[in-house]
Amino acid sequence: QTGIMFMSSEQLQAILDGLKPNQPTEVRWQSMQHLSHFPPGDLVTCENWLPLREALKDGLGDGDRRIAGLSLKLFYRMFRAHSSLTTREVYTCLCEHLHQLFGGGGGDNGYMFTLAMGMDPADDRCLEMLSKFRLLNHLQIQIPSYWVRYNERVV
Repeated sequence: QTGIMFMSSEQLQAILDGLKPNQPTEVRWQSMQHLSHFPPGDLVTCENWLPLREALKDGLGDGDRRIAGLSLKLFYRMFRAHSSLTTREVYTCLCEHLHQLFGGGGGDNGYMFTLAMGMDPADDRCLEMLSKFRLLNHLQIQIPSYWVRYNERVV
């Protein structure tokens, strides 16, 4: 990104309204695109982060592949911000979403994975799920860098 963008509360509310699951697919897609133009650090620290977090998490399980993919890209951009706050938020959102896929409700699309189903590499849903696990793995690798380390003489 080449410039600094500020998001007004009216802009954010319009985006949040557009991301609601009852909106048409094109409205949700446009709202997700608008959201992708904002710096990831600003998204996590904005005052409406909780509803935005839920909307992004819903986007991960959206039936439209474009919306689900862009939502995952937004989470990846937040992860790349290298802040402990954004890492925590991305990690918890991904864990909650994957928990829903594997027995915690199945998500809005009604598709739930089980271990007995196996992994079909031809199934796009399996590939998307593997991308989510890959990001989760990157997050787990990054977590030790946030730990506070003490000298052994102090402990």
